[in-house]
Amino acid sequence: MGNYMIDLAKEIIAEHGDKFQKLTEAEALKQLGDIGIGKVKDKIKIDLQQLRVEFDVWFREQSLYANGQYDKVMGLLRKGGYLAEKEGATWFVSTNLGEDKDNVVVRTSGAPTYFATDIAYHYNKFIERHFDKVIDIWAPTIRVMFRE
Repeated sequence: MGNYMIDLAKEIIAEHGDKFQKLTEAEALKQLGDIGIGKVKDKIKIDLQQLRVEFDVWFREQSLYANGQYDKVMGLLRKGGYLAEKEGATWFVSTNLGEDKDNVVVRTSGAPTYFATDIAYHYNKFIERHFDKVIDIWAPTIRVMFRE
């Protein structure tokens, strides 16, 4: 766990005291999660403002699961023959599309990788929200994707 989580916990305790100890574990986790996400997002917004970057819409990854988009996309990929089971994991068969290696989308634990949710998120952007252009910033690489 990053040190920022300790600072975040101290900040929440200073603002809310022992309020969460009086709730059920499930309710406390939900409320703490919502508060934590909001605080982290606010800090990210400040960092982005310093870079003169603004987002019109903030999108929660969890909504891909809650709205069924993740399952829909994995089903489409499976139906299209783009997924394969190997070594106890689910792989996106990137080599069939000219890449030099395949990529894991679901770990052996059953947990999806970031790549899997990125695929679902791009489906959401291009197919469901009809974006014409998407700019992805991944590590030192910027990719501009266009809808055909």
